[in-house]
Amino acid sequence: GKTEFRPDFYDGDYHLFLEDYLYYNFRDVLLMVDIEDKYNLVNGQMALQQLAKCQISSTFYGSSYARVYFMRKANFKQRSGYYASKTDKGTDDMALQGAIVLDPEDLDSVGLHKNVAILDFAGLYPSCMVAANCSFETKVAKGDEQDDDIIGDGCRFRRSPIGILPASVLELDELRDEYKAKRDVAALTDGKTSNEFRKWDDAQKTVKRLRATFYGLMAFKGYSWGDIDIARTITKFGRDSLRSIMVESNKLGYPVIYGHTDSIFVKMGDDLSTEECVQKAQELGTHLTQLMQTKLKSKAMVVDCEMLMDRFYLPRRNRYGGRVVWMPEVGFSISNEAVEDRMKIQGLEAKHANTSPVGRGIQLKALHMLWDDHTPEEVKESLLEYISNIRDGNVKPTDLISRARLGKWLPNRKAMRHVATSKDTEEKVQLALKNVSWHYSDGATNDNVNIDSDGDDACYSNLSGDARGAAWHNIVLANEEYDTLDKGDSFYTTFVKDGPTWIPQGGYVSFHDLEQIDNYEIDVELIIEKFVVGKLDHIMYGMGMSLDDLRIDEQKFTVADYFA
Repeated sequence: GKTEFRPDFYDGDYHLFLEDYLYYNFRDVLLMVDIEDKYNLVNGQMALQQLAKCQISSTFYGSSYARVYFMRKANFKQRSGYYASKTDKGTDDMALQGAIVLDPEDLDSVGLHKNVAILDFAGLYPSCMVAANCSFETKVAKGDEQDDDIIGDGCRFRRSPIGILPASVLELDELRDEYKAKRDVAALTDGKTSNEFRKWDDAQKTVKRLRATFYGLMAFKGYSWGDIDIARTITKFGRDSLRSIMVESNKLGYPVIYGHTDSIFVKMGDDLSTEECVQKAQELGTHLTQLMQTKLKSKAMVVDCEMLMDRFYLPRRNRYGGRVVWMPEVGFSISNEAVEDRMKIQGLEAKHANTSPVGRGIQLKALHMLWDDHTPEEVKESLLEYISNIRDGNVKPTDLISRARLGKWLPNRKAMRHVATSKDTEEKVQLALKNVSWHYSDGATNDNVNIDSDGDDACYSNLSGDARGAAWHNIVLANEEYDTLDKGDSFYTTFVKDGPTWIPQGGYVSFHDLEQIDNYEIDVELIIEKFVVGKLDHIMYGMGMSLDDLRIDEQKFTVADYFA
């Protein structure tokens, strides 16, 4: 690390500690070299700079980099922009249709599944750019059509020569392959948990993400190299490709139970061993690759088996959890790792960093029991026991709090008034002014906040529970020891129901440290409802149950009960 010596750079007598100061700077340089050796930060950006022959600052943003990169390759002056297509400007036909996201309800696949493989296209959208040869100068003008043209979405592209956009993708692929080769060497010599492996893996991921941004730029309205025809063609090829491998997989007897953008989730066979499933999944990937390359007359389309899960729980679209038992990078050895380290989770709060420990714990408990083939009734009883332990105080106080963050400034009184007076009728304005909780404005810390700004002074127009709690903290709890909560700050939040001061609406309180709310009574029932029961909606739905199955039945009395 750094030296214990910390110079005062404004000290006029710096010559008195010159030797320490020189060593301090020497250590600075050494640390920069160590960081570079560990993370490949400067050389990684310089490799991109050399490829596009641009300023180093242009490598920090995909749009800036692509602008220079395309310009270097073009022998023409780009004049397209978003609406420079052969389609009439502003028509409904120009709407950009997104990717396919299958609904398990439609596929009748809600629930638990065994031996599910994920097969995905290797870089679907960049591959579509290459397969369609879609580029600014390869787009065919009306009247110049040829039989061999590639049919896009409302447009056509020449098969040759290769266009600027696909050529750029392929060039970046070469750089990525170079990094992947170094990563693979590091895996063999230093292991896949080493800094060397991580350095080159991060490098190849950076190039991968840069390549993927090209699609977004094509659909970016106002971007000089953007082209809606190209963007629509890319997504059309993506949708058509996903449908093609879905149909083929089902035809071969491997049911597709879910799919999203570039991936399909396939049942390999309930009675097969893990080894048999992996072999069949890899064979299926090879078959689907050959199918797509033949269909599109392009070697760019490749389908790989990304992983195999021995159990996969699918309650809703974009909500699932699987237990991974094989991945190509590590093989079957991944099964020796803790389950928490080999879960494939999407859309469930257990994955979110701001979820409270009790909320994450109960979700993981439910998933583990489902993966271990417990019945829905057994899972429910275990969840009820978990909730009872919370109610009985058998958990640590730190388990009852969650994380939150202020993405904007808290509004001051002027901002609150601006929101209220922006209603479209005088009656609504007066009602809004009457209902404004003005006292929260005392928690604002920036006098220059602006409701209409998207910049550094942007503030909330409405306060969510944790933001109300943050304003309350600034009014009630902030002091010399605990700073106010400002834009960008992370903090803790929970629910209380009584204390020495007023409490925010809904019981939300926010704080830096639990000791700040020592004198407040935690609202355990509200925590259970919000942090625990409320986080299980998707999981309960997949079991054919609802959240009411986890709530205490309130006894309801009738007049007859008193005269029985």
